[in-house]
Amino acid sequence: MVVMTFNRMKAWHPLLLCALVFAVGVQDVVARGSSEAGSVRLWLGAVVIEDVIRLGDVAQLHGFDADTKKALKELVITSAPEPGGSRILPLSAVREALAKHGVNRAKVIVKGAAECAVRRPVETSPPAPKVARQSKSTPNPQRDQTDGRTLRDAITAYFDRQLAAYGGRADINFGRTSAGQLDLSEPEFRFRLQPRSDSIIGLIQLEATILRDAVEVQKAPIVVTVAMLRDVAVSRRAINRGATVGAGDVHMVTRRFTQLNRIGFADPGEVIGMRARRFIPPGELVGTRDLERVPLVKRGQIVEVISRFGTISVTTAAKVIEDGEYGQLVTLHMQGRRGARIVGRVVGPRCVQVSDEVPPALRETALVLCRD
Repeated sequence: MVVMTFNRMKAWHPLLLCALVFAVGVQDVVARGSSEAGSVRLWLGAVVIEDVIRLGDVAQLHGFDADTKKALKELVITSAPEPGGSRILPLSAVREALAKHGVNRAKVIVKGAAECAVRRPVETSPPAPKVARQSKSTPNPQRDQTDGRTLRDAITAYFDRQLAAYGGRADINFGRTSAGQLDLSEPEFRFRLQPRSDSIIGLIQLEATILRDAVEVQKAPIVVTVAMLRDVAVSRRAINRGATVGAGDVHMVTRRFTQLNRIGFADPGEVIGMRARRFIPPGELVGTRDLERVPLVKRGQIVEVISRFGTISVTTAAKVIEDGEYGQLVTLHMQGRRGARIVGRVVGPRCVQVSDEVPPALRETALVLCRD
């Protein structure tokens, strides 16, 4: 038998205390849950504001009854990064946390991204010990500097977490009827948010539970209009139909989206080397439907081979054995050398580069062949 005093428990790390509190609850709720399998889908990115990372912060839950879903959302996975920092949470950590807390793995499917980039924003100002209300007759321009996190801030952080999986951040328009509750602030009040639908963009209704000293004091319906701000590839100049997109043809611009079905490319490197399927005027979002993949080198072509190893750079020619798109590794045959083959990465039309990223054995072969 293990005996532990309250004073010794206070010395425990907060993460261990959270794990102790939720372990029994999660195990019991999931054991009593539905016999049908539910799923946990890990997002590509998430934002946390507390000292621990909970399952509900980084994953979407499907197929569970209400009690099971609520318990799983509160499941602590690990400690959060420091304010202003980030950490990578692998999918294996989610599986380990579920197993550790007695969740029946036969009833829970864990899927989604292989890892989640978890970011914790920098804390702004220390919370004030009083309620933050801003009336029309007594405006308070210093509220942001003196008060703690408000319900408005909590709602914004919630949608930031949802949209981080798409590489974006929330742009929210709050309904006028909810203005009175939105300025309530921590630490005097705490907030719990419950969405009324699975949508994360558009016109969305939330139910905000407002607590004071851990006691529920109000349930407030909140209606918001959510859009997503995201940096996307936009044409810098006109791109003709059939033209191959070059590095100077696109640049990154912040755009506002009200739908998630056409949000473009988050990295200009994704569009370089692709071919335009239509005329794209300057300043237009470059979408997946606008481009098609095209090989920059084709089987049997004689291509330029640039070999860079440290301070050594050699240019020679070789015949490519296979088609290759931008960024792909292709096999090359050195002319005049029977059986001599090297591997390089496609960096442009009829241009292949061999560098330090190629496996060591192939690098040495390429260096010897190019030096001769």
